[in-house]
Amino acid sequence: MLLRSSILAGVAAIALAGLAQAADPQAPSDMSTQSATPPTSTSTEMQAPAAGVALDQVQNPKTTLKGATVKDSKGDAIGEVKSVRLDTGGKVAAVDVKMGSKTVALNANTLSYMQAENTLISTQSKAEIQGH
Repeated sequence: MLLRSSILAGVAAIALAGLAQAADPQAPSDMSTQSATPPTSTSTEMQAPAAGVALDQVQNPKTTLKGATVKDSKGDAIGEVKSVRLDTGGKVAAVDVKMGSKTVALNANTLSYMQAENTLISTQSKAEIQGH
């Protein structure tokens, strides 16, 4: 008796799925052809880079940004934040970045902060910064 109830429940579930599919004309007729993976993008599509926040939006910038990695927009490593300079209003004016044996000051307006990676992204390339 239990086996019969299980079989009837299974048949009813299949019938309901068929009715639901028939009610949706957009649904494919063969569910086995559906893929769980999203389609891959073509090579002509460009993905937008992840957007960071302006440095004036960072809470406690002197402690939050110290030690953060600095990269250029291509993802090339530039250096590490050694210190943060604030203007008279308490907003970030510049960030001192250790690049090898020298330290360079980068204007806060050329940087954005990616909190999840604890990384600053510069609009300048590494070569442009090294030219300072």
